Amino acid sequence: MDVIRTYVSPSRQGGPAGPRGKAAVSDGSHASGPGNLVTEFLQWKIILFVAICASPTADYDTSTVLLFELSDRVHGPAASLRWLLERVAVKFTRWDAIYFTSASARGHIYEQEWAFSWAFSKLSSFVARVLLLPLPLDPTVKHAIAGILISNTAHLLSVIVLYYLVKELLPSPSQRGSRLASTAALLHVVSPGGVFLSAPYGESAFALLNFLGMLTYSWATKMRYSTIADAGVIDAFWTIISGVFFGLAGLIRGNALLSGSIFVLDALSYLPQLPKALTNATDITRLAGIAIAGLLTGIGFALPQYVAYQEYCTGDEQRPWCSSMPPSIYTFVQREYWDVGFLRYWTLNNLPLFFLALPMLMLLSLSDREANAAIRVFRTTLTRFAVPQLMLAVMALTSFHVQIINRISSGYPLWYLLVAVTVHAASGPTTRHGSGWSVLGKFGRTQAEWLARGIIVYALVQAGLYANFLPPA
Repeated sequence: MDVIRTYVSPSRQGGPAGPRGKAAVSDGSHASGPGNLVTEFLQWKIILFVAICASPTADYDTSTVLLFELSDRVHGPAASLRWLLERVAVKFTRWDAIYFTSASARGHIYEQEWAFSWAFSKLSSFVARVLLLPLPLDPTVKHAIAGILISNTAHLLSVIVLYYLVKELLPSPSQRGSRLASTAALLHVVSPGGVFLSAPYGESAFALLNFLGMLTYSWATKMRYSTIADAGVIDAFWTIISGVFFGLAGLIRGNALLSGSIFVLDALSYLPQLPKALTNATDITRLAGIAIAGLLTGIGFALPQYVAYQEYCTGDEQRPWCSSMPPSIYTFVQREYWDVGFLRYWTLNNLPLFFLALPMLMLLSLSDREANAAIRVFRTTLTRFAVPQLMLAVMALTSFHVQIINRISSGYPLWYLLVAVTVHAASGPTTRHGSGWSVLGKFGRTQAEWLARGIIVYALVQAGLYANFLPPA
């Protein structure tokens, strides 16, 4: 991709080609740093909160009201604060958030609840029982508020981490790199995940941990091109740390297992030179780091399965999935209770949801192709990050409830990078060898800007629908 080649120079010497004179002054406008990102994040959250809380009170579904013990509105500061917090909890606890909140309050009781993160529920339960103990609220409301606090905090932190991740991936001059990183981070602020990044869902926590895994992996990759004496040890260290973060992400969402493909590709890259690598101490250290990181990623996915196995499969009465190989409660409940499976969602009734998900599916697959045209030193890193993203797009298209791609894509960085680079292109379409999207036409700056506007509108409309328990979810 020519635009990425322009902005991502393989050398730190000199700047990318660009306009000169007055145009250059305009192009070098002040870039937002982390401080400005926090301000913009808070402004967006205020808009989103107002849109949700100001929505009509009549609900399409009354599940949330039945879940909580709500108080009547009475006068007085304490009572007004309680009423306000209860209203926020009600508006944000919709759809799957009911399962997350229920599991936080009383644990995973019913089998189908294991489709929702065991670790996230444990974390929100801790926050509700320890940090929110003094609040004069119904206990279940506290658990909902805890989930909301966790999601918004994780979302803010993931915005900052994405900013530094993009700067790490783009070793271009400071001002230009900062501007691209700021744009990518702002796209994550207004992500099509929208309200799901604020509600008691696992998406924000997953994004934070997945971005941290990729950031630390990029630090490891830099050591593979370093000549310092301890480069192999430092590489292995940061590779293992990235495995820790991917493993933690796996505790939140099962699709974090896809990030393990990064280490699979690393291991496969050693196959042609394996006999020689096994005689080199540095290569052995790096291979050990890759193996440990991959193992940690797998453990993060497997641990909740093990907890469920101990609960359901060690007594006299065992569930059908206990004899499966591997015995995964997550796979079973997704298939049995939520009808998730290969082509199961391909029905005429669901056709509108495929159209809703199509832009994000195309963007995820496009950024995979474009990442392969990156600079030499960082081509490996960008390609590694693109593979989980492409796998996610394929799985969403064939096996998931396809509309959820609009929220789970929020935890994958390359599509933010693609749009940011395209928005900052001087002019003309963003193409590779003269072609863009063969189906949708060429994807250039104008299309990228309209995509960003569309994301904002979608997030606001989605917030109003979500607050009244209306699809899509």
